[in-house]
Amino acid sequence: RFDIDQVQAGFISINNAATHCVDQLLKGWTLVHTINNGPECIFQFSDTYVLRARTRVRVYSNKAENIGNSAVASTRLIASSIPVWTSTNQGDNVKIVLLDDKGINRAQYSETWQ
Repeated sequence: RFDIDQVQAGFISINNAATHCVDQLLKGWTLVHTINNGPECIFQFSDTYVLRARTRVRVYSNKAENIGNSAVASTRLIASSIPVWTSTNQGDNVKIVLLDDKGINRAQYSETWQ
């Protein structure tokens, strides 16, 4: 079971909430980000990325500030095609979907900004 939470302009968190302690290889998995059903911005996980059971990972937008020192930042996941994860425009609908390697929706976040 996966959750998308902690949605901020600069990053989102994906939580591997598996209760049976299973690490998940994210080869072929993607995050699809849309605002108001507009063009899709896609982030694809590397073929070797593993999300450990009961842990979370942050995926940063390409304009994220305060990513940290360069040694740590080099291990961070950065979605180069996604400038921000949220919207500042009232009424915008933001949708983020985590798709596995078969295209199955494994987690989804949707919010209309007020």
